[in-house]
Amino acid sequence: MNNATAEQGLIDIGRRCGVLEPSVVNVRSWLACKDRRWLLVIDNADNPDVDYAPYIPSGKSGDILLSTRNPECILHETVGHELLGDLEPELALELLLKGISVPESRWKEKEEAATVLINILGSHTLAIIQAGAFIRQGLCTLEEYPSIFQQQRDELLKFHTKQNQSTYRNVYATFEVAAEHLQNSKSPECSDALTLLHTLAFMYNSGISEEIFQRASQYAIELKDSRAADDEEVLSLSKRHVARLPEYIQQEWSRPSNRLRWRKALQTLQSLSVITVAEDNGPFTISLHSLVHAWAKERQDPQIRSSAWQSAATILALSYEGYNEFSHFFVTLQPHVRACVSHEVEKYTQNMSAIDVAQILFQFAYLLHHARDDSSLNSLVQQIRLIMRQKHGVGRGIVIRVLVYVGRVALLQGDSGKAVKLLERVLKIREKLAEDHPNRLTSQHELAGAYQANGQINEAVKLLEHVVKVQEKLAEDHPDRLASQYELAHAYQADGQIDEALKLLEHVVQIEKEKLAEDHPDRLASVELLEHVVKLKGK
Repeated sequence: MNNATAEQGLIDIGRRCGVLEPSVVNVRSWLACKDRRWLLVIDNADNPDVDYAPYIPSGKSGDILLSTRNPECILHETVGHELLGDLEPELALELLLKGISVPESRWKEKEEAATVLINILGSHTLAIIQAGAFIRQGLCTLEEYPSIFQQQRDELLKFHTKQNQSTYRNVYATFEVAAEHLQNSKSPECSDALTLLHTLAFMYNSGISEEIFQRASQYAIELKDSRAADDEEVLSLSKRHVARLPEYIQQEWSRPSNRLRWRKALQTLQSLSVITVAEDNGPFTISLHSLVHAWAKERQDPQIRSSAWQSAATILALSYEGYNEFSHFFVTLQPHVRACVSHEVEKYTQNMSAIDVAQILFQFAYLLHHARDDSSLNSLVQQIRLIMRQKHGVGRGIVIRVLVYVGRVALLQGDSGKAVKLLERVLKIREKLAEDHPNRLTSQHELAGAYQANGQINEAVKLLEHVVKVQEKLAEDHPDRLASQYELAHAYQADGQIDEALKLLEHVVQIEKEKLAEDHPDRLASVELLEHVVKLKGK
């Protein structure tokens, strides 16, 4: 509701009630002087730029019900307010089954199918009404709706009946009103808010921490102040990626003005109830209703959608850049990386070079590998292979890195023979590097794992002993050195050399106990293997 519709609403009330010269002022005065009880409903008072106070009559005879998605309207309350969230399961079930005209005697029979649909819609009232209307028209059955919804989400959410001719005719329209306000406003915070909304559409719809944006901004500044990354180095990002970021993230995050600009964008979206923001003595955490999240992506035209995906992917990749070992931040980041790569990445990267795409996707692959998210890593590697086939000018570094990850995926899928062939090919390429070059040592480490999985234990032990010896130059608690010692101990155990395995594992566990958190994946894996070897020793 804007000023024009609010004024027209009061004028219409005056005309219907016989008020002479109906105007906002005259109708308000007329209501204030009435002795009879009256109820004024101010619906959809969502516009943050409208002051609704001039449209609220005074007096003691009337009641005013104001519905809004703008939390600032709480200022108008005099007797309290009620925050309406999603429907309770029982009410949602009743709303849907009544909406599709199921006799109450059959509710039990339809409860399971109805519950599936309600869960898909996130118990969203308007979505349930829309689904009920669609089903009631005989366009599909209750049981068929979920699969049709997944395929034609956009069309179904735009469906409406002639009996539902309100301002918001469909679920997406309620959100689009907010977007139109942002688009039509000339304020910078509204422009920032719309850009942020489009970016959030390509992350997971909850648990979006301010820390992600803060870390991305910090690393973006480092990149801007340094030389651009070598195009052959696929595990680094470049200044070209920084250019794809929203302006306020390209600036120094520690400056209050830049941080405030981001928070103003948040507050603008929150005031329109497009997002919710929580702050529990730490960074802000953003959430979007699942349907808002879907709408935020589907409302974008192809060009904006590509730009928004690239922005989201770059923010996530930059926030992860620089991590060489497990961090609890991985837990925060992981669902957003998974959500980002679940989209049709090849469509959103057509205007990007092979190296720019690879640098982002390999950041994601590295994170998923360290987080031991094998299923997501497998899916991502397949996307990488597809995209790299379509790109021209793919560099040697990218080809090698693709081979490494394809080998890892082959191991995850149990095809150790294929993994051995791929990783032997990688090592042959990298044998030209110095003996202690990290890439050569990593390739030997990877190949040893494949040998062991393929039953070639002697080859695995020989190769890992060589790697461990070369890495003696590293600090005792260096993650790469500990990882190689762990793998060698694992190979010793598989080869029946229990005493050697026990001695090496006790050393690794002791170092990791001093260096790593109790719930660190590497520490847990080492302790588990040590316990297994101790049992074998006892036998």
